[in-house]
Amino acid sequence: MVKNYLKGIRGKLQGLLKFEDLPNNLTLLRILCVPLLLIIFPINHYLTDILCALLFLGAALTDFFDGFLARKYASESPLGALLDQIADKVLTAAMLVLLCGAGRIPELLAGLLIIREIAVSGLRCAAVERGVKLPVENLGKWKTAIMLVAVFILMIDKTFDAARAIGMGGMWATLVLSYLSAYHYWQSFTQQGGLLGRKDHDDESTL
Repeated sequence: MVKNYLKGIRGKLQGLLKFEDLPNNLTLLRILCVPLLLIIFPINHYLTDILCALLFLGAALTDFFDGFLARKYASESPLGALLDQIADKVLTAAMLVLLCGAGRIPELLAGLLIIREIAVSGLRCAAVERGVKLPVENLGKWKTAIMLVAVFILMIDKTFDAARAIGMGGMWATLVLSYLSAYHYWQSFTQQGGLLGRKDHDDESTL
């Protein structure tokens, strides 16, 4: 019985380590990090703050590696793309709520960023339904990078004014870039006839 149990565990581990499955597994791992952050971060101790900051950083970095591996091993799929977007939004919303609850960012900033994420997700759904291709924006990439650094700083430090100023500056820059990129996505959507109900299923959304 023990031998069969160990064999089953080995089989599961081998499945997880298959390169073609690794991108989706990394995405799921990013989602699974969220409950841990929601439980640990409110403890509000400097050690747990550091732990959560490192956990967030690791989860955020999987966003790069899952896409890279999916392209490298030709394992991209609609399910993987959907899971990736869900993981991004869940992680972002969770961290905004946690930072807001800890008094490290204002409610207005958190609310506006979450509203933007919801709005762009809705636009993405409409684009997929109508066959509109939304090209990846460099502004979106810059927004993600700046927010990653800003959130990490705000999570790990709450005492030094200089660090807090850098973190808050990064978050306000994230807000500006978020809405600029959202406007560009909306502009692309309308220019391709999205409001007219265009359907061309040879294209697919890449937002």
